[in-house]
Amino acid sequence: MGMNSEYDIAVLGAGFGGSLFAACAAAIGYSVILVEKHHHPRFAIGESTSPLANLVLEEIAQAYDLKELLPLTNYASWKSTVPHLRCGLKRGFTYYTHPLGKPRSNERDNELLVAASPCDAVADMHWMREDVDLFFCNVARSRGVDYRDDTRTEIHDYERGWCLTLHTAATADKVTAKFLIDAGGPRGTVANFLKMGEASFPTLPETSAIYTHFNGVELCNSGSLHGAPYPPDWAAVHHLFDGGWIWSLRFDDGLVSAGAALTKPFMRKYLRADHPDLQWQQLLELLPGVRSLFCKSAPARPFCHAPTLSWRASKAAGRAWAMLPSAAASIDPLFSTGIPLTLLGIQRLMDQLGSSGLDADLTDYSRVTLDEADCTAALVGACYKTMGNMALFAPLTMLYFAGVSYAETARRTGRTRLSSGFMSLDRAAFRRNMLAILGNIDRYSATPSDVSRLWSDIAEIIAQINVAGLAQHAKHNWYGVDLQDIVISAAKLGYSSPSIKQLLTHEAWANGCGDNIVQEHAE
Repeated sequence: MGMNSEYDIAVLGAGFGGSLFAACAAAIGYSVILVEKHHHPRFAIGESTSPLANLVLEEIAQAYDLKELLPLTNYASWKSTVPHLRCGLKRGFTYYTHPLGKPRSNERDNELLVAASPCDAVADMHWMREDVDLFFCNVARSRGVDYRDDTRTEIHDYERGWCLTLHTAATADKVTAKFLIDAGGPRGTVANFLKMGEASFPTLPETSAIYTHFNGVELCNSGSLHGAPYPPDWAAVHHLFDGGWIWSLRFDDGLVSAGAALTKPFMRKYLRADHPDLQWQQLLELLPGVRSLFCKSAPARPFCHAPTLSWRASKAAGRAWAMLPSAAASIDPLFSTGIPLTLLGIQRLMDQLGSSGLDADLTDYSRVTLDEADCTAALVGACYKTMGNMALFAPLTMLYFAGVSYAETARRTGRTRLSSGFMSLDRAAFRRNMLAILGNIDRYSATPSDVSRLWSDIAEIIAQINVAGLAQHAKHNWYGVDLQDIVISAAKLGYSSPSIKQLLTHEAWANGCGDNIVQEHAE
């Protein structure tokens, strides 16, 4: 398709976020150009979805008539409709703690399993981003979005609209746009042009990351673990230790995305090699339990190194410009927050631009985007302090799982007004109490009395949004999905138990496992 010289909107960055925003904007009549500095397919991480992410993607696809994207919202429809797009089954979040220099104990006290779905059919996925990003880009192009790749964007002015030069190896084309979206990564084109100051996350330690894709990684549990809420390997697997953690995301074709997020003091002390592949080997020497999983593996591509993981812009939007959450802040992949935060940001931006046009006041969008990043960073920072001790780490995760499961359930039951934001952060009391305990996490030691007090304090904080049966000692760190928990918690969603049971009985999302799993509630 030929390129114009004047556009309503220019989008910089053709990952899934930029491409999705471009497709939505084109769907409501805006002229859009989408610019990518590399070209598809290209390697990217940020691969793990969640129930909230898939729900928001479904809402966006339906609102803007992007029906091609609907199969990407659960595992069964993905595999039956777009099997050529590579993905991995994600049934939940799996955590193991490891002592440095020693074999890991296999006791339940050293692990945490939190299911995100009751069966494979309605499960989440790991996205093979080089496939999925290209798919989103093609959806945008099919909606009339002009697309340029292998293109560097130079910004000249934005007083009378954005004046851009698009540089390729052979050309330098000038275009104008009334509105500019930065959908790239941290410290992007817009931030540089505006000489934007970089704010920090005072609650986060300084961290770096090394990562790649591997072939030949062994399963943590080669058989089905008796009584576990899901097969632990078909999840976002986290190996935790003092100073950082390793992620492992398994794709259906056997490829594994793996890497480590590490505090800089840890790296200075233990990983003194110059190259990330050698640092990876040094790290595995410290973790015999993880080393055994990678002993027969080989990198499928060269290692990548992110010297500094965290970044926060001082603003996420202004007059005639906005950053998607992925450009406004980078935190840590610990809770797979990247995709849902980006999708929520797109939904909010499109609501604003759709109702108020390109002159929309985006003050609230900027505030919410950065507040969600700040609160997520506070949780992740507290988790880093407890990485090596599951007794303290596990209760902290309940804040995340309670917040996101309530937000998802509120949307699914027609109660979005109760929690429209990420992790239910728009619930003022929950947000306030969560930040208070995170800011005082050093007051809790690993003694049995302090651990018990932490569990009790967390349970009290999440009480009004806990619709998933979380923070229960009897479950011994294994949390499955049981819709009966929603029935029991009906009042928290503004329903009676009989009325919500009736709703669940007729909702496809609650009965996607083949049988109606809503059981009679014993009053």
